[in-house]
Amino acid sequence: MAAQQQSLETLLGISSQRKSLKQQLDATSIKAESARTTLADLPTVQIGCKRYIPEEYIANKNRKGRRSWIQAYGFFLTEVSPDLRTLQTYWVCSKCDERGKSSLFVATNTTSPIEHLRRSHMITEADGNADED
Repeated sequence: MAAQQQSLETLLGISSQRKSLKQQLDATSIKAESARTTLADLPTVQIGCKRYIPEEYIANKNRKGRRSWIQAYGFFLTEVSPDLRTLQTYWVCSKCDERGKSSLFVATNTTSPIEHLRRSHMITEADGNADED
């Protein structure tokens, strides 16, 4: 069974020493540059065989901006298709990412990320101003 799992990891592009999403973002030294005008110009991070761009680098004049307290414990990524169309946006738990675990939650509402933070990390909105390890 280990051979099957190893083959699946290879197929999905998952290595046992996976870089965290934060490390991938830091490695590409993402900076908002005025010369970058298309999705093709933006660096991406990869989870399995899917590619994502940090939401903050995708201009959307209709978006008001996110104001939820969950931002202190994660970041938002937007999936991009192979033909460079933006797809679904996800919230990624920073604490899980640091541990090498990809915890992505659809970002249309905050219920699932809030429940994840409460159950997996015992973090609530009241903890928002407290220092976390």
